[in-house]
Amino acid sequence: VRCSGPGLERAKVGEPGQFVVDCTNAGPAELTIEIISDNGTEAEVHIQDNGDGTYTITYIPLYPGAYTLTIRYGDQDVPNFPARLNVEPAVETGGVKVFGPGVEGKGVFREATTDFTVDARALTKTGGNHIKTCINNPSGNRTDALIRDLGDGTYQVEYTPYEE
Repeated sequence: VRCSGPGLERAKVGEPGQFVVDCTNAGPAELTIEIISDNGTEAEVHIQDNGDGTYTITYIPLYPGAYTLTIRYGDQDVPNFPARLNVEPAVETGGVKVFGPGVEGKGVFREATTDFTVDARALTKTGGNHIKTCINNPSGNRTDALIRDLGDGTYQVEYTPYEE
């Protein structure tokens, strides 16, 4: 059994990864594929029998990070598997900067609106609906935030903390 294709080495969140498993010299057996992140999340996997002893595997990972890719044929691990697979974020966020009192902890008071800035100019110079926020309180509850697009790739995010 041989495996090949770009989806064996890397993938992006939310985008299909693909590879081919060639079983033409292995005889008939069941092919099983598992792609599981280090935190236990399984990627959605589709196995297409090409009818010629090969299979096209398509998967969609939902989270970035390291995954374990297990390929078994006839209840036996395929040579070189399990293997590690790196799933990259859908967007390269390394150039995005977040700063301001609302994330630095200075001047953040209960029931007093605060803010912070997201500088995403490394991704966009014109703004748009590109960012989302998730602000968690100490209890685990979420606080709503207002995101204002400043039209130049920067965003102002305002929120009011209701817990200390």
